[in-house]
Amino acid sequence: MPLQKTILYIAGPTASGKSALAVELALRLNTAVISADSRQFYSGMAIGTGQIPVEEQKGVPHFFLDFLPPDTPYSAGQFETEGLAFIANWFKNNDLIIVTGGSGLYCRALLYGFNPMPEVDPTLRAQLQSELEQKGLEILQAELKAKDPETWEEIDKQNPRRVTRALELIRQTGGPIKALKFHPPAPRPFRVVTLGIEWEREELYQRINQRVLHMLEKGWETEAQTLLNRGYSPNLPALRAVGYPEIFAILSGELNPKEGISLIQQHTRNYAKRQMTWLRKEAGIQWLPGHAPAAFIESVISMLKDE
Repeated sequence: MPLQKTILYIAGPTASGKSALAVELALRLNTAVISADSRQFYSGMAIGTGQIPVEEQKGVPHFFLDFLPPDTPYSAGQFETEGLAFIANWFKNNDLIIVTGGSGLYCRALLYGFNPMPEVDPTLRAQLQSELEQKGLEILQAELKAKDPETWEEIDKQNPRRVTRALELIRQTGGPIKALKFHPPAPRPFRVVTLGIEWEREELYQRINQRVLHMLEKGWETEAQTLLNRGYSPNLPALRAVGYPEIFAILSGELNPKEGISLIQQHTRNYAKRQMTWLRKEAGIQWLPGHAPAAFIESVISMLKDE
């Protein structure tokens, strides 16, 4: 095992096979997995957020998975603080842990840190909330696209909270978010080794389409209805995750199932494209072919031992 404390970060778009590879590596390396997927933090949403089923975890401990009620806000800053505390404790008796997840912002916060965002004028925040309620999300999306195309490409545009938060910063500072957000990696008491799973675009899109159908077969609609029955509003940020607006529209009769499923697949493909846009800007990723990442496990283990 490596002498230096190490985080093995497994990156890739949704449906690329990150969770399965993380489990196989954790079994070989006798370690655990930290989930850095902001959608999978929430309980009662296992099917709709693509959480790895318990039986597929193969006994590997998973942390920061399925631990928050859907109405509990949880920021990247909170994840950074709590995740670093957990890792520090883990490293008292272990040399390595695996991090995986599709939320680039949360991964970057944990592994490298980022500059604190400026405090937003409460009046501006209230104004944007009012605009959202009166004019709708599309108007705010158009403003974001015009003022900060890079952020527009990267964030979840269907999430009102993400869009309004981005516009808060843009309106307050008068510039794009990239100018504010990140500095060179903050000192961390560990090294980060990053593996990325890469698919040809059409192969990945086929995997996404099939995954959506599989999630529906497993009972995604029933899971979503249960959340509504428990009193959770479909407008909660957690329930604006990719696919949920369409599922709720199917349940209410606003969309017919065929149309709704097609939209979920389309929006999930769009989400995967944004994830890859984000990842291709990250330095130091060692890419593995999607069709056979497990074939590289031995070389990954050798690399960790040698470095």
